[in-house]
Amino acid sequence: MDAVRADILDAFRRQAAFCRDRDAHFTATVIEAAAMSIEAGGGLAGLLAGFKGDPGRGALALRIAGAIHRLVLEGRAEALGAIYAEPQENWSAGDIAPALNELTEANSALFRDYIARPPQTNEVRRAAVLLYGFSEIAATFHSPLNLYEIGASGGLLLAWDRFSYDYGAFRWGRADAVIKSVWRGAPPELIPAIEVRNRRGCDLEPLDFSDPQQRLRARSYIWPEEPVRLALFDQAVEKAKALGVSVEKADALDWLEANLESNVSAGAARVVYHSVFDVYLSEAQRKRLDDIISAAGAKARAETPVAHLAFEIEEGPDGFEFFLDLQMWPGGEKKRLAKAHPHGAWVAPVDR
Repeated sequence: MDAVRADILDAFRRQAAFCRDRDAHFTATVIEAAAMSIEAGGGLAGLLAGFKGDPGRGALALRIAGAIHRLVLEGRAEALGAIYAEPQENWSAGDIAPALNELTEANSALFRDYIARPPQTNEVRRAAVLLYGFSEIAATFHSPLNLYEIGASGGLLLAWDRFSYDYGAFRWGRADAVIKSVWRGAPPELIPAIEVRNRRGCDLEPLDFSDPQQRLRARSYIWPEEPVRLALFDQAVEKAKALGVSVEKADALDWLEANLESNVSAGAARVVYHSVFDVYLSEAQRKRLDDIISAAGAKARAETPVAHLAFEIEEGPDGFEFFLDLQMWPGGEKKRLAKAHPHGAWVAPVDR
């Protein structure tokens, strides 16, 4: 128990530091308060005692932060209501921690539910990162795209082409809904229009945003000090509804194996993409994912190309970093396109 708790405490402290480095000071404080409760042997310690898996890669701290935010949004956390109403960085963990024991004891079922399931952030601004890759694919093959998103959650990133993008120095698209990000470096040569022919996605636990409870769950993972993210989420829900996007309930690897090579249409590029997804896979699952895509790529021809676009996390000497990588067939060339903020607040192209 002591060893497990030490592992969890370390993950919480690292996640808090990660949030602070990205100006999410309030969320960092909430996570620090949770760590205080765990270390003191409070209600959270008991709930987390049986957690299986890596608490860092599994984003356990964000699961707890989401559960707390959910209770606040539902008006079931009166002691925290005033604090969340003004989610400023001047709050301390000591302001929040005393309320957590009572909160966890009164709502243990909800906390267990959040602990058991990885976060589904539906982070729409990540589209500002992925766009760079979609443009590269369309420009390379001069073809429309057939999209296959795995780990698609509620399917919001399947509607990425229905937004305009404002990177400060340049813009892309003509839609009235705008995603703002910052481009760090010389403006890229994005092609002016990208045609999406088909769009499909899957998730183990897809969210249906026509259900108010499922929509609330997604909102709970949006950091309370970032109202812009919340507004973008609401816009994206409406865009996805208008497109009739429906995410299939399926294991991503089984689904991809069954669909990637059975839905080949000449003149369109098949694009498998995911964002902050493979962190939840085992090594064996990552290998299988690569094998499935590589097998389809090996059969690709000029008229039936395949691309794999991934915005994923890497742990280095300076902590966690997020990179956009692309592999395309025929040829199988791999490219590292960019480093970016985890929520797409900025994009920095990699010098190639």
